[in-house]
Amino acid sequence: MTGSGQIEQIQFGFGAKGITPVNWSAGLSNKQVDDWNERLDRYNRLTPSTVDGRSQVPSRAFSYFEFDDDTAALLARFAAEPGRGPSHALVGRTRDLAGYAHSLSEWDGWQPNSDVGELRAPVSTQWDQLRTDWLGAAQDHARRDRSALVQVVRGVLVGPGLHHTVLNHPDPLPVLTLVREILEPVLSTALERYPWTYSSYEATDSIPAASPATVGAPRFWCLRTHPASGETKRSRIDVALPLVSDEYAGIATGLVETYLADPVRYAWEIHDRLSGETHRGARVRMLSSLQLARRTTDGAGHTGTTGAAPEPPRPSYGQLADGQDSGATAVLPIPDYREQAQWTSQAPDPRQPPRHPLNANELPDADLLGKLGLPELADAERLALVSELDARWRSDVLAIEKSVDKLSLHLRYTIAVLALSVLVHLVIALL
Repeated sequence: MTGSGQIEQIQFGFGAKGITPVNWSAGLSNKQVDDWNERLDRYNRLTPSTVDGRSQVPSRAFSYFEFDDDTAALLARFAAEPGRGPSHALVGRTRDLAGYAHSLSEWDGWQPNSDVGELRAPVSTQWDQLRTDWLGAAQDHARRDRSALVQVVRGVLVGPGLHHTVLNHPDPLPVLTLVREILEPVLSTALERYPWTYSSYEATDSIPAASPATVGAPRFWCLRTHPASGETKRSRIDVALPLVSDEYAGIATGLVETYLADPVRYAWEIHDRLSGETHRGARVRMLSSLQLARRTTDGAGHTGTTGAAPEPPRPSYGQLADGQDSGATAVLPIPDYREQAQWTSQAPDPRQPPRHPLNANELPDADLLGKLGLPELADAERLALVSELDARWRSDVLAIEKSVDKLSLHLRYTIAVLALSVLVHLVIALL
């Protein structure tokens, strides 16, 4: 739907035919705009919710969608009369938008008004600082209050293949940002990428647009309160409820603590521990086999983490390590990669996301491989390059699978035509 590497924009406004495109960047044809309008129309409204007896709607909300043709859209909706609010969408390739999809709420390019003239396609490298600041602020908040983050991580671990509704959080986007950072190394594999799509505000999860069967339906659907009626096919995660004390809660708490202790090195450790297993459910089960350490509080109320003993033999899947209970806070032991000669001795900034400063997704394959061989490459940069190569490999695998499916269908069709032709000739010969 969009040109290679290009991020385009579409503005929507209310008119005689409802909410329709009113302005778009020059890189989009009329046909492409119509196609995007058809895809986004069912999600392109802000509907009030009743919270504590009052009708409420946020001033703006964000939604991120991915589609099977490797395209994606980030949609900003703005409050106005119910069902008539303007909106502004960024559209492009999934690989160009996915890395920024959770961190652009503070971008100054969002335009609720359509009379801004020509829309110029933004350059993704200008968003790097926004992403760094957003991630750092989300981490700082989580260090003060982990409860909602642990609750959502647990809910996803319980049903990693499900679509989820996140209930009762007034500002869920920072939480979803960290859920992605924590569980991306667990749920995305070399064969299957986990789609971190979301809608930060909706009024109900019982409408067709929320159904997992709907094309483009976000994986995470956020509601300000429980719907008054209706049924849903989503798994509901209520952050206002007490955390269930079970194995998944212990794993979720441990993952959150480990991530917040060192966000940059966290992904390396999880990738290393789960390497070789490509089945998503098995990777989740493997988490319970990792060594757990306890988070303790002394008499003065200071919190710390106990030292990790040498790792015991790993129990079978689904079992916690000996001597650990599901309520313990787990911190996975992380080897200090910076002690190795090939790593830089400079400590990485924990607020910096694991992305290459030169934008790994814009480098040709040969350059990616070449940079991976540089001895002075920092941890975060190397992780970004490896992640980008992994994403491209998965994309190529999916493309090959689709081609094979099409070839198989063509062969079946050809065989059917030949069989029918032979049958016709036999009938004619018998007559």
